[in-house]
Amino acid sequence: MDDVIHLLESLDLSNFCNNFEDNRIDGPTLMNCNSEDDVKELGIALTAKARRLFEEIVKFKSTGVPLTLLSEVS
Repeated sequence: MDDVIHLLESLDLSNFCNNFEDNRIDGPTLMNCNSEDDVKELGIALTAKARRLFEEIVKFKSTGVPLTLLSEVS
């Protein structure tokens, strides 16, 4: 969960952190997203933000999540 929160913060999506925490959305849940619609079901209703997060998820699936995105955001 902490890594997901740090990831959202690093992508300037911190306004969704509470929703992700409340719904216990973790890394495996994110990696199971296969479309923008899946991301929207996680609570990111705005299409542009859902698309942005989904594009990152696709990158992570192919290359892994960069450690710089998982380190604490100051």
